[in-house]
Amino acid sequence: MYNLSILFLISFATTYFFIPRIIKFALKRNIVDSIDNRKVSREPIARIGGLGIVSGICLSLIFIRHNTLIDIRNFHLDIFILLTLSFFILGFLDDLLKLSPWIRLFFQILFSSIAWSNNFRIDSIDLTYLNFSTNYFDLPQIISFLITVFWITGIVNSINWIDGLDGLAVGITLFAIFGLVLVNFKLQNFELLYILFPMAASCLAFLKYNYHPAKI
Repeated sequence: MYNLSILFLISFATTYFFIPRIIKFALKRNIVDSIDNRKVSREPIARIGGLGIVSGICLSLIFIRHNTLIDIRNFHLDIFILLTLSFFILGFLDDLLKLSPWIRLFFQILFSSIAWSNNFRIDSIDLTYLNFSTNYFDLPQIISFLITVFWITGIVNSINWIDGLDGLAVGITLFAIFGLVLVNFKLQNFELLYILFPMAASCLAFLKYNYHPAKI
């Protein structure tokens, strides 16, 4: 629990520190989110807020990487950090350059495929809680691949598309993280808590500036 607290504080403090500076930089460089019919905002606000979130998360992950007291050997941490940065850079470039949706989709599928090939995958279905005659079964490789790629790509785009109201995307993300914390705690899958706590901390720090009226 001590290590989880440290990770939470690292992630929260890093994001909380960087966001005001990112806001100032974005406004000075005119990197702003213009008003449209889908977004509720009184005036253009700073973009690239993901830079503050990913900074907090990645700093915590690097701390895990070099802390011998935290053992998550069954979790491919290096690949996870690489994929986290890859998805972030794609979104960051889209913020700056307005990439084609097809280009974004291509790279999202590519990164999701890399995730699957490194065992970040949905490879079985567990229905024991429904008391069916067949409660648990493994998926064929091709089905596992298709479901995993569809799921990761779908979640990324879903969060992106709902980012129209102040605090909405990050709020839903926090609810999702909270649910995953409860599930993994119940299953005693404590390794994932070392990933989920920093994510929650960065989102909470970001929410301070993204809550209505949003500054970023």
